[in-house]
Amino acid sequence: MKLLGELRREIGASLERAGKFPGEAALLLQAVTGIDSLGQLLAPDTPLLPGQSRKLTRLLRLRLSGEPLQWLLGETEFFGLRLQVCRGVLIPRPETEQLVDWALRSWQPGWSRVADVGTGSGAVALALAAQHPEVALWASDLNPRALRLARRNARRLGLQISFKLGDLLVSIPKGLDLIVANLPYLPLGAPLPEEVRREPAAALFGGSDGLALIRPLIVQARTWLRPGGALMIELDPSGVAPLLQELAGSAALEMRRDLNGTPRFLKIRFVEDRF
Repeated sequence: MKLLGELRREIGASLERAGKFPGEAALLLQAVTGIDSLGQLLAPDTPLLPGQSRKLTRLLRLRLSGEPLQWLLGETEFFGLRLQVCRGVLIPRPETEQLVDWALRSWQPGWSRVADVGTGSGAVALALAAQHPEVALWASDLNPRALRLARRNARRLGLQISFKLGDLLVSIPKGLDLIVANLPYLPLGAPLPEEVRREPAAALFGGSDGLALIRPLIVQARTWLRPGGALMIELDPSGVAPLLQELAGSAALEMRRDLNGTPRFLKIRFVEDRF
């Protein structure tokens, strides 16, 4: 019978040999035993029960085969919130936290109607609702499974959001102050890490140039936004320059880079003034 401390070292070494972060060993052990990382360090001689050992063996095998850690744990953290995740729904990414942060920093007094388009697990909508519970917030997606997951996350967090099944904005009332979107934006054929390739293609790829959904959203946003409202989107770096050129002179535009210095986010206002 192996002990926590021994297993933590062995699993960490296996993960490192496979090119993965050895610190994941503590998370896999916690998923099996319920003992967090500090508890594992304080009680390294704790033995695993036979059922726990079998579950740990299965989780480690899946992780070494390339299964995303978030799926194995059943949850991930996004903007300080613990969110459930599942196969068939895009895993929230840390870079999207920057989109949320920019939206919150751009928030204007009096904004009361907000939409998250392509909500997936609900990550962006829930992060905004946690900071501004007073606003009316809608979140849409074409994937019924994603909406079921997003609703579960909202219930667990006690946050009020109106989830809508539908294409882009068509199921959401007009007169919005802010639209935030992290739609599928990768160009078809874009190279992807092994783990990302396991996620649903429909949540990743946005046509030949990555803008197949973003362009129609921009067209809709002109009608759905109130004067002074804003559309804020995350997109592939290759799509930033074409949009800046296409929208030049017809909208106030602002671009932000991600933490790697790559153009990643675009704010669009269909008025002359900026904020």
